[in-house]
Amino acid sequence: MDALLPTGALPDLPGFFAVLFAILSMQALQRLTPRQGALLIGLFAALTAVSLVRTYGASQALAFALLYTALNAFLAAYALATRRAQAARAQNQTLMQQLWEGFGLGSDADQRQLLRRIAQHWLAPGGYVVMDVYSPIGPARHAGSEVLLPPLEGVPGSVEMIERCHFDPVHSRWIDEWQPTQEPEKTFAPAIRCYSPADFLLLTV
Repeated sequence: MDALLPTGALPDLPGFFAVLFAILSMQALQRLTPRQGALLIGLFAALTAVSLVRTYGASQALAFALLYTALNAFLAAYALATRRAQAARAQNQTLMQQLWEGFGLGSDADQRQLLRRIAQHWLAPGGYVVMDVYSPIGPARHAGSEVLLPPLEGVPGSVEMIERCHFDPVHSRWIDEWQPTQEPEKTFAPAIRCYSPADFLLLTV
């Protein structure tokens, strides 16, 4: 074994484990709460200091311990920032899906959050956004109607559907029910919030 490894090939164990603690610190901040991660980093710092004191003595060990702890904290902060960026990206994707599927899905608070995100993060300065906002007039007028729709030509998987229109006047929601005639158990009915001009303006205040 000694013939295979040159002199100095084995790592300095206190420093080696200190670097491993840095990797564990990154994992802690990615998987645990910031408080739990900070407690683990403190524990790693104490273990590193004890190991270094045994090898280098108190004064030199303190300098090394501070250096390694700073490295741990830096890498952990980077991991936490990455985690938060991933969470923000996932939230943006969810909001984009809501915007694509139709404004009005979810609660009024969801719509305000979506409008705020559009204004603060998605639009360029001076930009505009064009979106569909459903008025309650149409759904209220057509409530109770039913239409049989044939499969769409040239669209794989398209089936015959029954579309039914319902309207909830208390919550001002259009319930757009879609039922496959051959598989009624797969019926889905999204409830879309409808806004009068006055209601929509209240979202922006």
